[in-house]
Formats: sequence, C-alpha cells, structure tokens
Amino acid sequence: MVIKGKVEVKFIGCKWVTKADAKGVFLAMKRAVEGVRLDWSLTHKKMVGLGSDGAAVMTGKKTGVAALLKEHHPSIISIHCLAHRLELAYKDALKGIKVAEKVVSGLLLGLYYFYHNSPLNRANLKESYKTLGIDMKMPTRVGGTRWVGHVLLALKNMFHGYASIKQHLYQLAFGSGVQAIAKCKALGLYKILVDDNNITFAAFLLDNLSLLHIMSQVFQREESCVADIHRALNSCLCSLNRFSDIFPDVHVLSWPEVQRQFNRYENIFGLIDLLLTLPSSSSECERGFSQMKKIKKETRTRLTEASFNDLMTVHLHSDAIDKFDPIPAINKWTTMAMTKRRPQFNDKKG
Repeated sequence: MVIKGKVEVKFIGCKWVTKADAKGVFLAMKRAVEGVRLDWSLTHKKMVGLGSDGAAVMTGKKTGVAALLKEHHPSIISIHCLAHRLELAYKDALKGIKVAEKVVSGLLLGLYYFYHNSPLNRANLKESYKTLGIDMKMPTRVGGTRWVGHVLLALKNMFHGYASIKQHLYQLAFGSGVQAIAKCKALGLYKILVDDNNITFAAFLLDNLSLLHIMSQVFQREESCVADIHRALNSCLCSLNRFSDIFPDVHVLSWPEVQRQFNRYENIFGLIDLLLTLPSSSSECERGFSQMKKIKKETRTRLTEASFNDLMTVHLHSDAIDKFDPIPAINKWTTMAMTKRRPQFNDKKG
C-alpha cells in the first residue's frame, strides 16, 4: 500500500487453507482481511495488483486466484514476481550449454559435495589454505531458493581459494596412500578445474552474475517501485553489453518531496500512487515464509492461528532491538490493565 507517497508493507495475517487450490487461497485471503476488521468488499475494490511467485494456482487466467479477484474487479493487475522471473530466466539461459553444465553441476557442485561429505578432505583443504597463506573459504552449494546468489557465492569462493583447491586435488589425484575412490573423484575435479575453457567460462559467468545479483537485490527491496525496476534493468542490460556502467549519477527526489514541490497536480499524483502500489516482487512474502518456519516448528504444533499471527506481526513489524524504545509499551502495560498493576510491590515489601 502507499501512504502519503511512501510504499509500505503490512502483515495482515496467515490463515489455514482448506484446500490448496485457487478457491481455497481466495477464501483464506478473505478471512485474513476480515480478521483485522476490514470490509472485504471495500478492500477488494481498492486492490490494484496481485504479486505472486508465478505458480499456476495464483496466476491462472481461468481458475487462478488472479482470475477470481478479477471477476468482481477486472482492473486488478496480476504480476509475476520479477525476482523469481530473473532466477528462471538465468536458469533457462544456461540450458543446453555443455560448458555451463560442466562448470556449475560438474565443478562447483562436485567441489561442494567432495568437501562437505568428507571431514578428512575439509581438514586437508584447511591445511592447504594455511600453507599458502590464504583466508579459508569452503566451497558452497549452488542449489537453493536463489540460484543467482548461490552460484555467485560458489564462484567467488572457488576463485578465492583456487590455488589451495588445485593444490589439494593434485595431491590426492597424483599422490600415494590415497583411497581409489577419493583419487578418482579428485582427478575428475582437477581436470575440470585446470581446463582453460572451463575457467574462462566460470570467470565470464562470475562477471555476469555479479550484475544480475545487483539487479535481483533491487527487485527484492521493500521500497522498490516501477521506476527503480526500470532503471536497474536498463543499467544491467547496458553493463552486460559493455561490461561497464555508463549511466551518470543523477539526483533522485523521493516521492514525498515531489508531492510537496508539485502539490497542484492532485489527479496525476493519485494515478502515480496507484502505480507505486503495484508489487514488483513477492520477496516480502518470502521473508514472511522464513519467519514462519522459525516460529512454527515441530515442537509448537499446538500454536493457535491467533497466537501465530501475533508472533508473526511482532517479528515482521517490530523495530530492531537497538532501536526499540520499551517505555511506551511499559506505560501501556501498567495503565491499560483491567486491574491496577503494581510493578514495585515487592520493592515496597523489602
């Protein structure tokens, strides 16, 4: 939502879904809105856009949640999360490229499992880092929820410790007293690691992913609007084409500042407020899912829906502990109770 020209994200609630289809999600949305004492029909009319991860149950044109919302309010715009689309576009771009499969799946993933599954290999790699005087960074996994970020980190760690990893694999592949299985695995990884074509492509992939990662972070920011997305996309495209950012620094006004300077254009401002409300990504929902996993654990199976929503609200909307002022909460606790609270009762007894 946009409040006085500022985009704000509010957590309304998390409701159980009777059935994991579009109608079940739609009814859960309705219960969540009504749970905070808002009129569903009025809220529905004020909806501008629906942001989702692009799943068919959400974006289906005939039976998806977006289609159900548009039945009574056709102007609602369904948006496939740009951060998700970037990840999918990156994955699709690498399909069919043999050297990409060899670098990502063969080398990076192979190095991760080679050291992750063997304490002995990790210990020997640490010694190799120590011998060469390099700060230790272990190979990391390339899979997960963010392909761009995970592959970028794996590439950075591989290039950082290239000499140490190469030395350790060489010792295992061509040394004596090494088990046959470990020797074969080390030899296969060593051949991929020292191949010029593979390393050249890995460096090329690192340059490109560094730019895509910056763009992905813009997509995931809470305050990002359509103008930010457009600027980040153009900048990234230009950088990918020339490997240098040619855009000059410009002075950017915040939307509240623009409103104060040009407050006579009320109709245009209302239109742009609606435009700012359109969600560019579903990253805030993903952050909510991360908090949900931390709160709703196997040991808390009896947690009620109301208590769970209260805990989610506290985690998502509370200030950081170093910025939190407890005085208003303490005053409310002492003055708003049905019976008078006496926090100094024991002190008087002493």
